[in-house]
Amino acid sequence: MKLYFLRHAKTLAFSDSGDDFDRRLADKGRRQTEIITEKLGTLGIVKIYCSSAQRTKETIAPFANAYKEIPMVFCPELYMASLETWKNFLSQNAGDSVLFVGHNEGISEIISHLLVQDITLKTGTLVALETVVPSSDMLIQGSAVLREWYRPTV
Repeated sequence: MKLYFLRHAKTLAFSDSGDDFDRRLADKGRRQTEIITEKLGTLGIVKIYCSSAQRTKETIAPFANAYKEIPMVFCPELYMASLETWKNFLSQNAGDSVLFVGHNEGISEIISHLLVQDITLKTGTLVALETVVPSSDMLIQGSAVLREWYRPTV
């Protein structure tokens, strides 16, 4: 089973509302999304789970607009999700060629957990993992291997 994780693209430091949830992408982030969209288009993504924060929505929007047939679910629980939240979420929602769009620290923590390797994703980084277990309810520490690490140069 292949799992894809994408940390949102580069953001502005602050939102107009003052709420972190509402932060938008910076110009660099918008350029990152254009390149990320091309990359994602080659992967055979079949479903997307995305944090409901503004910056994750903006990160995935170009891909979602280009591939409208791919189901996408906005998930409030993925906003600043802890490792435990990610583990529970994956056990119920992971599947072959599914993309998860989220935030640090949680997205780096779940990848680190699955790989048993200390990983820190920078903004706009896409990681492809392949699991060594047949189903999502069997995902445990060390149950995946790194297949690809991609961050667009902007």
